[in-house]
Amino acid sequence: MVTLAVTTPESPSAVQLATPPADPLVGLEVDQRQLDERIYDALKEKILQSELAPGTALTIRSVAQHLGVSVTPVRDALRRLQAEGLVQMQGRGETTVARLEPGEIDDILDLRLALELHATRRGVTRLSSAALKHLEELLAAAVRTFRSDAYHDYPAASRLDQEFHSVLVRAAGNERLTEMYETLGARVQIARVYYTTTQRRPRATYEEHRAIIEAYRQRDPTAAAAAVETHITHTRRHIAHLLGQQTEGGRADN
Repeated sequence: MVTLAVTTPESPSAVQLATPPADPLVGLEVDQRQLDERIYDALKEKILQSELAPGTALTIRSVAQHLGVSVTPVRDALRRLQAEGLVQMQGRGETTVARLEPGEIDDILDLRLALELHATRRGVTRLSSAALKHLEELLAAAVRTFRSDAYHDYPAASRLDQEFHSVLVRAAGNERLTEMYETLGARVQIARVYYTTTQRRPRATYEEHRAIIEAYRQRDPTAAAAAVETHITHTRRHIAHLLGQQTEGGRADN
């Protein structure tokens, strides 16, 4: 028997709800306070951890029943996830975790590379000392999300990674570029779903981010662009390799 725990403010003890062993929502926990926010956080974590794989069907009612809540906060949470591109709501309460084809993922990462390279060349001499310090703080925090070469807190690592790259893009001082990049970010989030905690590359990512910071510290546009291109290209190749494995042997261990 597998259980799903829901905690209420009135009663700190967990209510145990029986669920089928194969249920993808097993282990989902939320607090009854600020329900839509907590449901959103919990579902997003399961998506980014690949526990809710692309294509997984969800319904507003099934999530609400498992959590013992009304459908309203669940609907609000799913709308937020849809706005980020992580789920697709199809009407009548039917929702699926967003799915991307390999070609779409490659196109997204290709566009990301183009945007970040342009932002880097414009922003490397404009980045403020405060923003540079923030990048260093983000890098220091990222070290605490992995051990050896495996993440133990990938949702936190993902948030830190997003902020790291957003700082670089904002430094270009182009609001339209920033808006376009943030819109693309939702699609990049989905690309992250296609490889598991053990298949990610935290140590290499850390070293590549450190090289980017050093190039920005030196205010060197050529070195900064090269460091950003190396980082995104390596990530792109890694995901392509994993997707190739999935094509050959079925979906990878997600």
